[in-house]
Amino acid sequence: MKTRPIRRQFSDMASLNKGLLLTPALLAVLCTGVDEARAFSLFGVHLWGEQQEDVESVQDPVRYNVTFSVDGGDSELTKFLRNRSQLVSDEKQPVDGDLGLLVKARDDLQILVGSLFEKAYYGGVVDISIEGQSIEDIVGLPNFDRVNPVPVTVTIEAGPQFSFAKIDIRGAPPNFNPAKAELVAGKQAYSTIILSAANDIVAKLKGDGHPFAKITKREVIANHNNSTIDVMIDAEAGPKADLGPIAIKGSEAVDPDFIRRYSRLKAGETYSPKELSDAANRLRTLKTFDSVVINTGGALDDNGQLPTTITVKDGKFRYFGFGATVSSIDGLGLEGYWGHRNLFGKAEGLRLEAGVSRIGASDSLDSLDYAGGLTFTKPGLFHSSGMFTASLLAGTENPDPYNAKTVAGSITYSYEQNEYNTITVGSTTEYSNIEDAFGTEDYLTFSIPVGFDRDTRNDALNPTEESTS
Repeated sequence: MKTRPIRRQFSDMASLNKGLLLTPALLAVLCTGVDEARAFSLFGVHLWGEQQEDVESVQDPVRYNVTFSVDGGDSELTKFLRNRSQLVSDEKQPVDGDLGLLVKARDDLQILVGSLFEKAYYGGVVDISIEGQSIEDIVGLPNFDRVNPVPVTVTIEAGPQFSFAKIDIRGAPPNFNPAKAELVAGKQAYSTIILSAANDIVAKLKGDGHPFAKITKREVIANHNNSTIDVMIDAEAGPKADLGPIAIKGSEAVDPDFIRRYSRLKAGETYSPKELSDAANRLRTLKTFDSVVINTGGALDDNGQLPTTITVKDGKFRYFGFGATVSSIDGLGLEGYWGHRNLFGKAEGLRLEAGVSRIGASDSLDSLDYAGGLTFTKPGLFHSSGMFTASLLAGTENPDPYNAKTVAGSITYSYEQNEYNTITVGSTTEYSNIEDAFGTEDYLTFSIPVGFDRDTRNDALNPTEESTS
């Protein structure tokens, strides 16, 4: 291994050296980490500090101690590998039986090898031994010590860090830039870069309307004489396709035509994973369904279109809630509400709410503060991206300086012009009757609010830049 080139494919792993056995499961752990144990548990989740043993769920507990050493690399690599090691992170927790310890060690071997690849160490050697015997030499069912902790030794020789040499990519779309994906000769050959680039190629091909795009070849050749990696990635776009008729499944109470219309997916439109994702999220925001899944067929239909199905599960349409507040100044307050999320079968919403406050702070029922109202929403009115909202609110306020009675009604219509822009228009009328030291006055106000919102965040929950799509 150290003196001659070795060819391998990520899809068909081979042994590179003693202690380096690669399997398809290895790729699943390349980008995952295991945090070090700290020592505080909350709701069953261990947060920090020394973790106590959990032996109640283990029928045949076997305890072990780990000696962990890394030769080569730097302190950051050692810390990274220790964090990835399940043997290290779970050292305080006994395993179940002799086979449990052996399986855990073999799993750790693959995790550590994958972690070395993730940091571009393709010539490294990982050796794990239990009670002085390499796990590769353990045959059959072992019999480990039950009195004292079993000694486990993890020894890693990192070797040199590899860099990219030849990069051969075929079938990628024009908008895929190897340099942007960090697939550049001379750069450190992190395995995550190779995997990410392959995924990016497929994602871009699918974004161009090819639903069956796939990677047909992902090959890596490690040259141990000069510590370089040659990468070959072949992609197959497959046919470009339009969406077929949109089928609706699962809902028993919501109109299928409404679901289809509100999703904004239309037969004949070019296949787009983003449009499918946006449609699913759009239906989820109604809060009418417990789940929304959009699937496409594995082959084109007789018309050359892609079968598309929206599967939903109706949620609980009716809901209610109540609450209370206590203030040393305003006394006790009580609030409650009731709502419906599918009033007429097309995800219409109705919410009734009422409240009373200043209980205990006022000397009569007339001087309490009352509030109540109702709100009605109608999604998809006039246009699939439209939302109509009407509300009526009434209340009284009776602090010492004045007494006020108020009734307000409003209607609002919002329209999503495109992915980024939302236009809102409305009308609000409010009547107030106010009694104070200067007498009683009636007020009537009318307003027409107009709004324009533009949101170009790339992620509403974790924005880092403006969206460029």
